[in-house]
Amino acid sequence: MKLLRLKLDSDFRSLRAGFEVDFLREWDRDRFDEFHPYCLVGRNGSGKSNVLEALAAIFYHIESIYLGDRPDDFEQNQYKLFLIPMDSGEELPKKEQSAVCIAKNARGLAVRIFDQFGAILFDGTETELQDLEKVENLKSKLGPFLDRDETIFSQDQQWQIVEAALVSADIPNPGFCPQVSEPDAFELEYLIPDLPSKRGKVIAFYKGQLVAHIRIAKEVGQSPVIRYAAGSPDSKEPGEELSRQEVPFYLPQYVLGYSSGHNEILSLPFFKMRLIHFDEYRDKLIQRVDYPGRPEGRMIYLDDQFSQVILLCHFLFPSEAITRVFKDRIDLEGFRCFRLIIRRFHRIELEQAPSANPASAQESKPKETAELTENLSGIIDKLIKCATTCYEDRTPYPDDDDAHDLYIDYWIDDDGEARRAFHTHFADSTGGSEELNKAASALNLFHAFQTLLTLNYYKVDPQTKQELYESASLYVNETIPTPASHERIARFKDSRILKPGVNERIYLKALSDGEHQLLHTIGLCLLFRHKPALFLLDEPETHLNPDWRASYISTLRAALEADEATKNVMREVLLTSHSPFIISDCRKENVLVFSKDPETREVTWARPDFETFGASANAITIKVFGQTETIGDYAMKTITAFRQRLDAGEDPDKLIKEVGKELGDSVEKVLFVNQALNRKEDK
Repeated sequence: MKLLRLKLDSDFRSLRAGFEVDFLREWDRDRFDEFHPYCLVGRNGSGKSNVLEALAAIFYHIESIYLGDRPDDFEQNQYKLFLIPMDSGEELPKKEQSAVCIAKNARGLAVRIFDQFGAILFDGTETELQDLEKVENLKSKLGPFLDRDETIFSQDQQWQIVEAALVSADIPNPGFCPQVSEPDAFELEYLIPDLPSKRGKVIAFYKGQLVAHIRIAKEVGQSPVIRYAAGSPDSKEPGEELSRQEVPFYLPQYVLGYSSGHNEILSLPFFKMRLIHFDEYRDKLIQRVDYPGRPEGRMIYLDDQFSQVILLCHFLFPSEAITRVFKDRIDLEGFRCFRLIIRRFHRIELEQAPSANPASAQESKPKETAELTENLSGIIDKLIKCATTCYEDRTPYPDDDDAHDLYIDYWIDDDGEARRAFHTHFADSTGGSEELNKAASALNLFHAFQTLLTLNYYKVDPQTKQELYESASLYVNETIPTPASHERIARFKDSRILKPGVNERIYLKALSDGEHQLLHTIGLCLLFRHKPALFLLDEPETHLNPDWRASYISTLRAALEADEATKNVMREVLLTSHSPFIISDCRKENVLVFSKDPETREVTWARPDFETFGASANAITIKVFGQTETIGDYAMKTITAFRQRLDAGEDPDKLIKEVGKELGDSVEKVLFVNQALNRKEDK
């Protein structure tokens, strides 16, 4: 995809309503298919990261609307009606399952019932619910939302309306709502590869590629409208509205996120999507439906777990391009060995098959359960077949004959036996060339590992999930803490890597923060280099040394353009940075400088008024960040003290000797020495 424009029509974090960013402008479109990342820069707190956060939140909201598999009770007002006879002794329904909202008012007990879209089906008193005509009308409206047989509406009994929602009669049950998002009003435009069915609307200046111009608009309190614009991106014609079936084809194939720090706002929509991925898997298991091997959602956030998986996938399906990037740029040759541990012990209750006599069936038949990884048995069997050795440890579960921890060990030998095994069981030959096939195979293996790691969220309870789905909190890690190593369903251990000229054992965990960071981001870009994806990278160079910072953009380019098949991929990369070296490798058209007014707190941005590509780090530091000094603040204060002593009349020669001993070489030191020499000549 290629971003054209983002406008916020409601406040979002530090960005005020009316904030707008133009990305690919008309006079830059002749190179729209080239790789030029957008570099968002500015002081801390200037609002640059909020743009990445807004894009992540928008695509999460769109994704949540159009997913085919969503958790139960995920969407607002997924209600059922419960009417229970007075003093029946039956257990009351769970609160999140009811459509009934009750509130006290002057006329007694008021009952309001909503359907799944929030429309009011019934608004009246408990007595009115016994009116046969009204009940029949209500039944026809509720349809499949009735929890029990329709004979529950009997005038022969007194019925208790169960209060089961933690809201008043005027407020629907909370949950995901297509009409409400954060930001709650926005306009987003981008270009994306087109469907063959739309070929007649391709425009010539897109260099012959099948490209669609997509407009997404959302007003406050309304669902987003997604349109296919047939004309130029500068056309004011709104375009035709896409159908629900068409929309998924016009979203970026992946939305990928990474943050070097603790940017909980950026990670929040990605972690919400992980929980949806887990529930998608769990629901298929409960319903006894096969799992396709990968989640439906397209949002992936890179953390330590996923980073190791990505590296493994690259080196188990190596290509010349992959080897070149990792060896030449990062000094890494591959993996020597690793261990995968899968705990097969957690059981969940399955849906019960309908019975001709439900009452007797519930009394006599025990509830069926399934072990959590059961729907991944095929994938686990393949992983075992690729292993050097494996064994089952049953000692942690003395009371369960079936439960065990599965240890799978892999030795990546030099003759390639392990790689051939993975190729046999996980190869994907749909790419059309050897390079594309290897990339597709690596991605296929990644999705298998991704699903296994997603099962680590098995301990998150429904209430916590609901709170997170509704949350805009900055503390995701506190809401969903990372489970301890021994509590995870799947984990990797004892991963050893190979570096040129190093014979001793090197564990992946032993690498420095900078090495991990470079491996994280470059590995991510390599894995998805053939996909029309949106990359959101928040300060990806924070831990890098100056040499790696200076070469980061060229390394990123080497990853995303690692082979010929990547040349025409419509991807978009947005990164935030404080590094002048990063800016120096970006053209000014793609550098967005953010600032915040200290009084009004309004965030604004502008492109630099000078060419940043190839500019010196010193020039960028001065012009972009407003930092005129080239040395640290304490050192600058020391020079200022020397200057004050010079102004007070001390001997210039003495001061020149002192400053020469105390301070290293810098522009500021040279200026002071020249000032002292001039003062000496004046005497």
